[in-house]
Amino acid sequence: MTGAKILLIEDEVKISRFLELELKHEGYEVEQAYDGRTGWRKHLVGNMI
Repeated sequence: MTGAKILLIEDEVKISRFLELELKHEGYEVEQAYDGRTGWRKHLVGNMI
């Protein structure tokens, strides 16, 4: 799979970084947010699914 986007919302930075690396390794484009409000804003502005 290439080019699919994922919005990753995780408040633990180390867990978020680990998941980001694994998802990128699998071919996903990853956008991160460290809290729900920021994630919701990124979803609305960037049309992330």
